[in-house]
Amino acid sequence: MHQLGKQSSILDPTIKAIKYCSNLRKITFQVTHNIDDRDSFLRFAESLWTIIPIQSNLTELVINRHLYSRYSGLRKDFERLLMVESSKFSAIPGDPSISLSITAGGGANPNYSPPYLWADSCRILVGFVNSLTHAIFSITISSTLVCEDIADLFRGLNIMPNLQEFKLLAVFNYRTFFNKQLVTTFLQQHANSLEVLYIKPELSTSRYAHVDFGTYPTWLVHEPPEYTQDSTFFTQLFLPRLHTLEIGLQEIRAEDKMPLLPDLYHVAPMLTKLVLSGVKLTTKTLSLILNGLAKMNNEIILEELSYTCNTISPYIFDFLSKKLPRLISLAVEYASTTVSTDADDSSSFYTFMKTRQYPLWPVRYLRLSFAHSCGQGHPCKPIMVAVASVISPDVVLDTRWHCSCIPLHSHVF
Repeated sequence: MHQLGKQSSILDPTIKAIKYCSNLRKITFQVTHNIDDRDSFLRFAESLWTIIPIQSNLTELVINRHLYSRYSGLRKDFERLLMVESSKFSAIPGDPSISLSITAGGGANPNYSPPYLWADSCRILVGFVNSLTHAIFSITISSTLVCEDIADLFRGLNIMPNLQEFKLLAVFNYRTFFNKQLVTTFLQQHANSLEVLYIKPELSTSRYAHVDFGTYPTWLVHEPPEYTQDSTFFTQLFLPRLHTLEIGLQEIRAEDKMPLLPDLYHVAPMLTKLVLSGVKLTTKTLSLILNGLAKMNNEIILEELSYTCNTISPYIFDFLSKKLPRLISLAVEYASTTVSTDADDSSSFYTFMKTRQYPLWPVRYLRLSFAHSCGQGHPCKPIMVAVASVISPDVVLDTRWHCSCIPLHSHVF
């Protein structure tokens, strides 16, 4: 990864070193305000494409950009950089494909930045993406510091005929998700190719971009009248090729009386993988979500499920084994184990699990992790062993740690 603003003295040795990186597959451009030698960096960016490993192996290009720069020179350099990258990539022989990741960052106080800065940067990015439409198979847009309408990033985008995966991470509120129709239309335009969809509302890391608790849930579950022609809400989508949905949920106020998700069989009739985050689900709420999934021969076709909850009990596995007879992969993050609603006794959990048997349940991957303050669940191998032992000896236990916490003990309760 290179940062626009590093001294040019390191660029030539970097080029020489990269020539020996035969497996190089990813380039990240971090565009910041600290500019020492713009021309040297742009020459460096152009020379990258003369390196054979990049021409033959590159599969991922990441653009991290502060979109509120007041420096016209930096905005022009950013546009020149993207023009270089698109022209050089397009010149690669054969039929290249690429995963594109764009992080749209903000300045110290985006509220005090003229709107034209956001519009100008969106225009530059859209032009760049449109130059690569046939090569892009995956695109990620992360916009957690932006206070403007993220839909502007979709205005003018051409259809990407090979787009299989789309990820959107953003702060959703009335201002940042105002023209939601542009986002919904973009998704529907790619219904014939889209297979993986990842949408996650993020908490803002900027004090100038707040999160409200109505805009995003309303977009997810509101069902407009049937005669409505404009595609504005998630419920209006029809994605016949979508097999994977990873979606962040937001808590719903009791007075709103809205479900967390709509019936997904209308949106994704071939969905086989569902990852739910953001809300700790009760068994009742999870059941309502699962009831809305597609069925075949009166069986829910879901094969992979991941979700979070407050407690797990033997009853959960009774419930899931009956509800999801085709499930092959299960991941649950929980805060405690119990055998009833008013007890927290891990030893009793083991005892009660021994009374179960699920020989016909095809689950072969299992991850049960204990919620931790680090934000990542810590794997609990004894609990997983207890559950797997009543399913099949062929169940693979995922005991990997996804955080930097040191596993001081062999297990977590």
